[in-house]
Amino acid sequence: MGTGIREVLKSKTVLVVMMVEMVMAFRVGASDFIPSYLIKAGLTSVEAGFLFTVFLGAGLPSPYVWGYLSDKIERRKIVMLAMGAAALLWYLLPLSGSYLSLLLVLIVLGFACQGVGGVIQAYVAEVTMPENRDIIYGIYYTLAFTLGSLSPVIIGYLADSLGFQASFAYVGAISLLAVVAAYFMK
Repeated sequence: MGTGIREVLKSKTVLVVMMVEMVMAFRVGASDFIPSYLIKAGLTSVEAGFLFTVFLGAGLPSPYVWGYLSDKIERRKIVMLAMGAAALLWYLLPLSGSYLSLLLVLIVLGFACQGVGGVIQAYVAEVTMPENRDIIYGIYYTLAFTLGSLSPVIIGYLADSLGFQASFAYVGAISLLAVVAAYFMK
């Protein structure tokens, strides 16, 4: 029989996973601002829609690739790699001057930042007792959806008050914090 929530939360491993998830939750919804940014940068709605579609499409194979790699390599290294790449690309996005550079950044960004959540879930499954996973996943998703619902407000506020470069820099900084938090997933 599983232990209670208090007992589960005494586990350092569980706390580290929850910290990684809490940090990553503050990135939720960032991609929803990409079309607005692209239009503000001078692209037509069709061009912005196409680039956003490419961004989303680039993320389709990422759960499979990240999952495969995390089965071969330490899971935390995959999370750190994906979040590190995402951090750099969020910083580069507003600096991309041409359509081609936007396309390239969005392809790699779409791949890097989508699908890594499954690696964290696989990690949880590896390091916890089966009878406690329902509690842990419940806490995990509660944190993700609660904190993730605040993220678009923060990103939108930054975009409105300081510009998209500041809002994307915020997402990049959060991604770097996820790298630091993931380092402690051992």
